[in-house]
Amino acid sequence: MLVGVLGYYPCFDQIKKGLNMKELFHSTTYEAWEQLIKVGEGKSIYFEKYNHKNHTDFDQIIVIDIPRILELFKILKNNFYKKKLRTILIIHESNLARNRFLLNIPLLFDLVCINTEENNYKFLFYKTKVFSYPALPDASQIKNSKKDILSKKRINKIFYLNSFKIALSRNSTYIKRYKLMKSILNYPNNFAVYGYGWNKRQIPFDIPFIAIINRIQLIKKALTFLTTIFFKPIENIQTLNYKYSTLKKFDFNLAFEPTVGRPFTIFEKLFDPMIYGVIPIYLGPKDLKNIPSNCYIAINKNITAKSLLKEILHSLSDKDKENYRKRIYKFLISKEADKYRFSTYVDFVINTLLENK
Repeated sequence: MLVGVLGYYPCFDQIKKGLNMKELFHSTTYEAWEQLIKVGEGKSIYFEKYNHKNHTDFDQIIVIDIPRILELFKILKNNFYKKKLRTILIIHESNLARNRFLLNIPLLFDLVCINTEENNYKFLFYKTKVFSYPALPDASQIKNSKKDILSKKRINKIFYLNSFKIALSRNSTYIKRYKLMKSILNYPNNFAVYGYGWNKRQIPFDIPFIAIINRIQLIKKALTFLTTIFFKPIENIQTLNYKYSTLKKFDFNLAFEPTVGRPFTIFEKLFDPMIYGVIPIYLGPKDLKNIPSNCYIAINKNITAKSLLKEILHSLSDKDKENYRKRIYKFLISKEADKYRFSTYVDFVINTLLENK
């Protein structure tokens, strides 16, 4: 079976060269796709970048996240005139990313798969399946890192890495991130702050027709000017080439999901620090049923830098932190964590493709 893949995640050229996807892109999804390609080959399922000129060569199509209209039109046109292929949309990203208005139009996709913590999430016209974001390696790999996860040799600071983006949705956490960044810069002895793009002016990326706005310079400049009045760029924020080697040195990590609204979605934000024994200070959906609440410190949008210091950094003893890391390790090797492993995601994609074989 030859599967055409349209989307950003599967960087086949880099994978074939044996490059480390996590190091290159800081995203566990790439690691999951490395596994997916290998497992697929063992089941005679082969993945290639979708090319509309070679449409008839493929057996199915996977579209990763909401496509651009022009890209989707080429698939629909070929499905109508050349060969009808089962087209599966797999949505990893949050609902703040590319607008989902396309899903109000029927018959564009045969199946929509969405990353959510909800057991069922339906779009108006589409059959859906839910999955969890691939964030964790297998338990055997976690066990090999036990000593590092439980290590007490850490800097008692709060690690914070974030890129500068603005979204206006009431469920978005981006405005909170911006305000908190400005606040924590007043406490350089307690926070280790890194980020990308903080010195650049921004436009809210969730406003309607953002793709068109970015092409019309006059409107783009006007909106950039207005946004900058309220959200001025911040200078002199350090960047990192590879966040994990720095992250693992600290006791705590600020972890924010892009949104706390429906569909309740979590990414690698919560899991990345856990894998290195760093205690997550977490802003995301409430009531994560599959993840023990005593493995992370839940916060809300009203948190301030001062309260972070008072309630967490200056309050937890070494013994408290040691117990957090023990609970984190216990969860990471448990069956409850299997829901978030690369292998679970790989099985989900393979089984979804085989449904139509």
